[in-house]
Order: sequence, then C-alpha cells, then structure tokens
Amino acid sequence: MLKPVIDDRYDSNFIVTHNQLKHPAVAVIDLELVKDNYTIKPYNFHTVFIDEVQFFDTAETMWFIEEGLREGVNFVCAGLDQDSRGVPFETTYSTECFDLNNFIC
Repeated sequence: MLKPVIDDRYDSNFIVTHNQLKHPAVAVIDLELVKDNYTIKPYNFHTVFIDEVQFFDTAETMWFIEEGLREGVNFVCAGLDQDSRGVPFETTYSTECFDLNNFIC
C-alpha cells in the first residue's frame, strides 16, 4: 500500500481512517522512486494500492500504473475526485475506472 509522504495526518507509516482503523503503508515522495526501489512484478505484488492518488503527479502515476499493468500487477487507486471548490483533481480522473456512486466514504 502506497501513500504520498505529505499525508501524515494520523501516522506517516499507516493509512488511517477517521475512526482509527489502520493499515501499514509506504509513504513515498513520488512513484518513480517506488519503481526504482521495488520490483513491481506479479511474483512480488498481486495488487498495488495507492491512497490519496490526487496528490501524485498525473503523468507519473499513469506511467507507473501502465507499466505495472503490462507486467500483470493489479492496481486500486483511492482519492478525492475534486477539491473543496468543486475543481476536479486531474490524477483521480485519469486513473478512474470505477463508478463513484458505489463508494462509501
């Protein structure tokens, strides 16, 4: 599970829900560094989860996901679809392969 290093609201080493459910995560500056430090192949990772995807660079995120998909790795991305003014986050929309109406926040 990956998360942006700037998401340190509750814990820098975990993804934490508002009701304090936790799961370990790797906080990263950018996804290119992940590619440089981990072998993203199906024999290492069946599925890669990216939390707060809106905080990652769009082009880099799409490259990272496309490379992993070509290798046979699955991806799940979670993030906000727009900011408080209603302006869409480009990265979230670029990675969108799901129906936003089926999510529970």
